[in-house]
Parts: sequence; structure tokens; C-alpha cells
Amino acid sequence: MAEKQVVDGSRVKVEYIARLADGTIVDKSEKNEPLEFTVGSGDMIEGFDEAVRGMKLNEEKIVRVPPEKAYGTTGNHPLAGKTMVFWIKLVYLK
Repeated sequence: MAEKQVVDGSRVKVEYIARLADGTIVDKSEKNEPLEFTVGSGDMIEGFDEAVRGMKLNEEKIVRVPPEKAYGTTGNHPLAGKTMVFWIKLVYLK
């Protein structure tokens, strides 16, 4: 039987570190408190949602997300116009 993978509608928990392209850490999950969300629900930025799709439990990856799939190219968010680099580890999948 194939190992379960993340699809739209999956409820997931991830550990993550969000960095700017220069390596500056701008956000990360708290110790023992992973980020929980439903994939495809619109709660997360598009590039993060895309990154977790297809992942398997305990898989880790590093993904670069361009501004248009992160916080936008311009606008009111402080990270608008920035390329983001995320380290993601899937720790829960339902």
C-alpha cells in the first residue's frame, strides 16, 4: 500500500523555519508547537500550500517561494516583494 501523501483538504502539522533569501530568519514554529492548517483552505500563502502537497509524514524539504506566491510583489505586508525560503518538516497528516 502506498504511503499517504498530502493532498488538498489534508489536515497537517508542520515544523518550519522561514528565511529571507539572504538567510535572515523571519519566523519559525515554536518548539513542540507545530503549525496546523488545512491544505488548500487559503489559510497559508500559495507557495507554502504548494510545497506541502505531495509530502509524506516526517519528510523534510527546503523550498524557495517567489514574492508572487508568498506575500505579494507590493502592498501592506512587510515581506511583500521578498523571496522566501522555507524549511518544512511534516509531523502530522490526517
